[in-house]
Amino acid sequence: MTKSFSAATWRSEGWAMLVLAAPVALGQLLQMGMNLTDMLVIGHLGKEPLAAAALAQGLWVFFWFFGMGLATVTAPMLAQAQGEGDKAGQARILRQGLGLNLLIGLGIALILGFSETLLLWLGQAPDLAREASHYLDALRWSIPPLLLMTVVRNLLVTYQKANLSLAFTMGAFVLNAGLDLLLVFGGQSIGLPWIPAFGLIGAGIATAAGCWLMVGAMLAYIVMQAPFAALWRAGGSWRPEAALWRRMLTLGLPISITMVMEVGLFAIAGLMMGWLGTDALAAHQIAILIASLTFMVPWGISQAATVRIAAAVGRGEPRAAAQAGWVAQGMGLAVMGSAAIVLWLVPYPLARQFLDAEAAANVAVLELAVTYLAVAALFQLFDGMQVIGTASLRGLSDTRVPMMFAVFGYWGVGLTTSYVLGFVFDWKGIGVWIGLAIGLATVSLLMVWRFRALTQGNGRAIPQPI
Repeated sequence: MTKSFSAATWRSEGWAMLVLAAPVALGQLLQMGMNLTDMLVIGHLGKEPLAAAALAQGLWVFFWFFGMGLATVTAPMLAQAQGEGDKAGQARILRQGLGLNLLIGLGIALILGFSETLLLWLGQAPDLAREASHYLDALRWSIPPLLLMTVVRNLLVTYQKANLSLAFTMGAFVLNAGLDLLLVFGGQSIGLPWIPAFGLIGAGIATAAGCWLMVGAMLAYIVMQAPFAALWRAGGSWRPEAALWRRMLTLGLPISITMVMEVGLFAIAGLMMGWLGTDALAAHQIAILIASLTFMVPWGISQAATVRIAAAVGRGEPRAAAQAGWVAQGMGLAVMGSAAIVLWLVPYPLARQFLDAEAAANVAVLELAVTYLAVAALFQLFDGMQVIGTASLRGLSDTRVPMMFAVFGYWGVGLTTSYVLGFVFDWKGIGVWIGLAIGLATVSLLMVWRFRALTQGNGRAIPQPI
């Protein structure tokens, strides 16, 4: 087949991508919104708790993304099995993926029990490290259900049921918001005086509880409802299948490392901000949270791209896989271009949602946050390009080369530039943020180049299915 796709075919692919990506993106926004709600509520406790929560979330996100990379591998595996018509294979991938990721999540939660020691080792102030560890004592238990949720969501997306995942996430978001207010400030104001104000740790309890209830509801649904109930029953033994776990880890570890390189860039940037003081760290957290919200839309598009591309590869249609990747990139550029305009034009109204703008102690924090958001506006396009490019390559079963690109671009280029500009040239926080932008730009261009190289010539260079 050598003829090019018609305009109608491109429109058809674009619509299919949008239908799949929209609920995934909205669900991820709500999931990220749980962390955002934590920060909005914590901000009312003052800039010191906000800075401590920034440290805690930086460390938590680092480990969460490592685990999520291993859970994400089930997306192309489930999609390719569906493209091949292998229902039994899907059933095994689902059950074994749940078992493996539960163990990984519990292991990560145990490691985060030593968070205060880790933060002190990373040079953070003892008071901030202690407060951050209190928050993490509860927040760390949200990681196991989040990894299980990723596996279940991948199944729902494969069956074009992403709207169900969105509904479950919405319930968790509403529950988390209510519990945040209740547990952080106590129940005195609503006639429940026996519920004390837990402060910072209350926000962590709220998030963890919401995540466990969400994944419990998702699992109950797939166990009982068609067509997932049949897959659940056909999943075989819970005993680990060494060959399948090895396959998941072989493909998943490069994905994890790729994700960790990116989130590690931002996490270490947060640690650098900690060296500059509480104001810089609090401002950095505000800007990162706002930029993270815009990032969730191309992230949702990227998940849809992985599924669409992997399913096309499973059906033996490499040109359709290539088209899906380029359609996803076009959608991402449109969304992030719009986000860049918003961040550039109205940064202050966004930043002031996190702190009382009338308090004199917060003026410097908000001014810094606005400055960082100006840089965030500049790297929006690159942020969308890199996440969609990486996910598109994942759909082609190409994970090792993107991992090397991530190591080079995020740490070799981005992190080095952040340190040199921030501390050698003494540009402080703005220098750190410029380094972030340069790292994202480097990786995005490499990922797009790689996808083009693998899909040129009607897709003849596309790797074989997983």
